[in-house]
Amino acid sequence: MSRTTKIPRTDKAIAAIPTPKKRLQLSDAGQPGLRLLILPTGTKSWRVRIERGGKQRVQTLGPCPPMTIAEARSKAAAILEAAKQGRSVRAEPVTFSKAAESYLQHARLTGSSAATARRALDYSSSLHALRVDRIIGADVFKALQASEKRGAETVRKLKYFVSKVMAHSVALGWCDRNIVSSLPRIKSTPTAGRPAITNPKEVGALIRAVDTYEGSEVVGYALRILARTFVRPGELRLATWKEFNLAARLWTIPAERMKGSREHVVPLSTQVQALLGELQILSFDGPESFLFPGFGSNGRAISENTLNAALRRLGYDTTKTHCAHGFRKTASTLLNAARQDKEAIEWSLAHVDKDRMRGVYNKDTLLDVRVPLMQFYSDMLDKLKAAEAKSVPTEFELLPEWLTY
Repeated sequence: MSRTTKIPRTDKAIAAIPTPKKRLQLSDAGQPGLRLLILPTGTKSWRVRIERGGKQRVQTLGPCPPMTIAEARSKAAAILEAAKQGRSVRAEPVTFSKAAESYLQHARLTGSSAATARRALDYSSSLHALRVDRIIGADVFKALQASEKRGAETVRKLKYFVSKVMAHSVALGWCDRNIVSSLPRIKSTPTAGRPAITNPKEVGALIRAVDTYEGSEVVGYALRILARTFVRPGELRLATWKEFNLAARLWTIPAERMKGSREHVVPLSTQVQALLGELQILSFDGPESFLFPGFGSNGRAISENTLNAALRRLGYDTTKTHCAHGFRKTASTLLNAARQDKEAIEWSLAHVDKDRMRGVYNKDTLLDVRVPLMQFYSDMLDKLKAAEAKSVPTEFELLPEWLTY
């Protein structure tokens, strides 16, 4: 439940109200019935409580800002007077599209979360023109059905997005209930995951192919660095030079480009550091420039499909054998088989909840573990690359003595 206190007298004082941990509702001494609702997201909106026929309901007047306290009082007084006289006091209807944009504005999503929400907004086009207070379960179900061809996971994310928009609308008084809560639960369909090569002999052949790529030089460097850092392809292709401290051998990926919306530090092995030194000659055009600029792209990075296209050029089926994202599975499999520190591996893959890990590793200790891990992996790939086919284990069993330095 929201708690109620008094609204400050000036707009400046209202703007200075700190964001609460729980929804906060303030009443106005100057205009009975006027309320200011403040959500944990920082959203502020003016509302008026109307009583008619022994029943009460709340109507949203507008966001704060831009609506001032004087404007809110005037509008609330007009609505309350109309209610006394028995005239209609319905507010201007709010469409799903408008409600969705309001939700996106105040949810403050970043990175992949923002991109996922924007895609869901596109997929919910059949709802855009509908009033949120008149949307029924059948409307939402129709939108979900239209997205089934994109897979069960897309449908699940769309339903989640619509539910968030409707809950936001309820909070702002645009509708009475979240209709999505009455729909049946959607379960994600298990998938086989992205294809990746994990057999050591085949990994060696893959690295040999990557290191002799004859296409664009920039793309060749992207493949070699991706294989040795095993970050997500999207995190790599948009990398800029300002993110790298070559002296400290560290790459700091900003939170907005990470799947978990948290900054991620990648230790650089000597091999990767050498590759970056060579790449600087090709692509460095200031700290803000991309490491991997697209051909003739006027300052744009390589496209999302460039790395997979390069792998296909090398003869790999990116839908069945190995894709750019598959380098992560390759690294995880080889490092776990080599009995490396499991927590360090998961952290290197940016899979770990860093709040949960706070008691296990502090920042300095973590780098003490991960710096040698990344060097170990680059050295492992070099061994696999150089090994004769007959000397590499044919079974997936990385023998300790074979990996001993």
